[in-house]
Amino acid sequence: MQQPDKTMNEAFTHTLITTHKNADLDGIASMLAAKKLYPEGRIVLPGSDSPQIRHFFVQSLLYLFDLIPFREIRPEEVKRIVIVDTRQAERIGELAPMAREKSIELHIYDHHPSAPGDLEADRLVAGEAGATVTLMVPLLQEKKIRLTPEEATLLAMGIFEDTSHLTGSGTTPEDFEALAWLVKQGAHLPTVGDVLARELDPMQLRLLNEMLDNASEVTIHGTPVILTRLSSEAYVPDLAFLVHRFMRMEKVAILFLLARMDGKVHLIGRSRLPDMDVGAIMRHFEGGGHTAAGAATIRHQTLTQVESQLISLLETFTPRRFRAKEIMSTPAHTIHPEATFRMASQTMTRYNVNALLVTEKGDIQSPLTGLITRQIVEQGLSHAMDTTLVQDYLISDFSTVNPDASLTLIQDAIVGGKQRILPVLDNNGIAGVITRTDLLQLMVQEQEESLSDRAGVLTDRLPKTRNIASLMKERLPAKILDLLSSIGKSADETGCHVFVVGGFVRDLLLYRKNEDIDIVVEGDGIHFAKNFAGSRDARIHAYSKFGTAVITLEDGFKVDVATARTEYYASPAALPEVEKSSLKADLYRRDFTINTLAIQLNEKYYGTLIDHFSGQKDIKDKTLRIIHNLSFVEDPTRIFRAVRFESRFGFTIGKLTVRLIENAIRMGVFKRLSGARAMGEIVSILEENDPVPSIRRLGEFRLLAALHPSMALTEKTTALLMEARKALDGYELLAEDLRCHRWLVYFMVLLSPCNTADAKKICRILRLAGWQEELCVKERERAELCIKRLARELPLDNSILYSRLHVFKTEVLVYMMAAAERKQVKKAIAHYLSKLRFVTPLIQGRDLKEMGIPPGPAYRKILLQVQDARLNGMLHSKEEEMAFVAGILKDRPKENGREQKK
Repeated sequence: MQQPDKTMNEAFTHTLITTHKNADLDGIASMLAAKKLYPEGRIVLPGSDSPQIRHFFVQSLLYLFDLIPFREIRPEEVKRIVIVDTRQAERIGELAPMAREKSIELHIYDHHPSAPGDLEADRLVAGEAGATVTLMVPLLQEKKIRLTPEEATLLAMGIFEDTSHLTGSGTTPEDFEALAWLVKQGAHLPTVGDVLARELDPMQLRLLNEMLDNASEVTIHGTPVILTRLSSEAYVPDLAFLVHRFMRMEKVAILFLLARMDGKVHLIGRSRLPDMDVGAIMRHFEGGGHTAAGAATIRHQTLTQVESQLISLLETFTPRRFRAKEIMSTPAHTIHPEATFRMASQTMTRYNVNALLVTEKGDIQSPLTGLITRQIVEQGLSHAMDTTLVQDYLISDFSTVNPDASLTLIQDAIVGGKQRILPVLDNNGIAGVITRTDLLQLMVQEQEESLSDRAGVLTDRLPKTRNIASLMKERLPAKILDLLSSIGKSADETGCHVFVVGGFVRDLLLYRKNEDIDIVVEGDGIHFAKNFAGSRDARIHAYSKFGTAVITLEDGFKVDVATARTEYYASPAALPEVEKSSLKADLYRRDFTINTLAIQLNEKYYGTLIDHFSGQKDIKDKTLRIIHNLSFVEDPTRIFRAVRFESRFGFTIGKLTVRLIENAIRMGVFKRLSGARAMGEIVSILEENDPVPSIRRLGEFRLLAALHPSMALTEKTTALLMEARKALDGYELLAEDLRCHRWLVYFMVLLSPCNTADAKKICRILRLAGWQEELCVKERERAELCIKRLARELPLDNSILYSRLHVFKTEVLVYMMAAAERKQVKKAIAHYLSKLRFVTPLIQGRDLKEMGIPPGPAYRKILLQVQDARLNGMLHSKEEEMAFVAGILKDRPKENGREQKK
């Protein structure tokens, strides 16, 4: 939206404010808002010397408008015209010639869509809103202009009337926000209700009865449209009000009024259907409006001529509407929830269908519980899940429609919701089903529809795309932008299509920094990688078996390249088999929809975001969803990633995805999973900045217990995890070095409930390295004994504390800080980590040699004595250490003599 600049209120000789002829409340209220923004302005109503405002409340505020009759305007003094609620010259009457003058500055505020013949404004405020007042409220707020309660009430009337009391299809969130501000300014809603629901005077009542008597219904493409007519020698004001009352009384969705008055035909249209563009129809009559409302004045034609043209236009602009009962297939095929996958496959083959309805008793009379598709069943059978029950993998999150549902609702469910089969339910149960094939056949039968319309219906075959090059420029550093552009140019030279995919794209949309670039190539990935590496003087390491390569640039930055490929799993939890394929197939093999986004980098399509699986919607909804229902069976490690992403991004795992996680764990898929792969995912979780929420989630899914029963998460373990996080954070603040594997500290906590045998078994199941197992089992147990000993012995001299703790590695010491219950013990370990462990003697062996001490075991003993003295604060310099050693040597003969005497 383009907004006026700060010079809006400059003083001009004359500023005129106007709106369209026969102004409604939105036009009147918008003029008042303009008067607040342009206090020097004078309001003129087009084509009339006096306002056609009949209601007492509005008339009582006329003093605010500073009206000027058209005849008193001196055109030579007019410097600016402000137009509200229209931008069509013919709708502002006698002011139109002035509005076209180049010497006069033109400001327009309008919520109607642009149309041919619009006036060219010097400043334009336009946008999607239910009322023009809505566009003007933010400007009043920006300039801190306060309204009186009466003014706020009138502006609220404009919003209420033009949005059909906030129920019209064109109503936007901004309308509600504007109204909320007006209420804060003192708008009196009961008055708004009284004005808009005002009683009809005798003339209006007569006209409304005439409209009701003359109304007729025409059905166009399955959509009922009401046409009504009026005739009057004199002009009748407030026709829009009568149309509004008619629609409310008769509950009409689409209404057109043709009124013959003062030698012209006045056409007013209203629609409550979001895909019916009334404004577009009115523009054919040189009128205007927006999707939900519009009006036009037609000269030199009869009512019959205008009605004939209107019906012809309705044939073009009315969307084709079929009802569900005209499209659905019957009877619906059902299956019992306790049927096996093998039985489901046989049933689908028997009836030649690709999906079944799952009902409580397996018939159409019993309640519907879910859907099962051939894709789910066949994938399950490929993993030897013949006896798996349908109820364990049915789709429980699905849409249904009633027999009178419109084609729009049907398309939203099947195409927008990617639902293969749509149940049609009536009061008696399941009436039928609508499949993708049914929808396709309907499109083929409808020969009147254009090719583009049919393409619009079959959007499930095409990805959602939009260009985000400007977003990339805004959020990515210049170095990355230059690299991506170079990749695209190299792809053009190689003759292939390239895309940056996965986490990089996801994090770009989430405003998160991620410079791990994964490139997918439709074509020969290795050939592309070699060409690109050659152009940048970079190194390349290729893996021909998998069609992948790693490019290392001069500065060490790496780019991963992969040939687009698909994969399949020979058995659950096995490593996948891969083969070349398309981008869509490559994205389909990924874990979650949020990781299936791609950006094309070829120069012609640079910056095009490609979304095959509604990943953008899931990012917006903060939902984590898998792509197909057997995803966790094929690769159980995805469960760990689901938990990790949920915590990292603050997302929520979708309901169906949660159920499928639980099913996979119940099936025992982890028994067939490589321990090394499982451990890799566990380490990734434990290396997160705060892994505790993810570990709790693993506990909720009983995933740790699935790996080994003794790892089941308890309240005590959870509390110890919290302490471990505090200890690690404290260590990183205190320590001079950060050589600590955070994940090992947390893993020791997870093993803390286990006995020695179980802990060893878990480490071997998960394929930990020998030193890692030693640390997590034996060292941890020794550490726990040390904690108890320190609790009994403290306080201790630094030298003794050092002797107790220096045998432990950093990870064990941090674990001890977490596991210690007494604060005195925690402080002692922290003191050792931050101060004592770095204390060493300043003197060395050569110093002892210079003092006449022959090399040998005595050196170690002397240096340990010096270190103890330094630890206890007795020595502070090398000179003091030398003196201390001299004292030791001085006492040594006496000690030897005593020993000889003994």
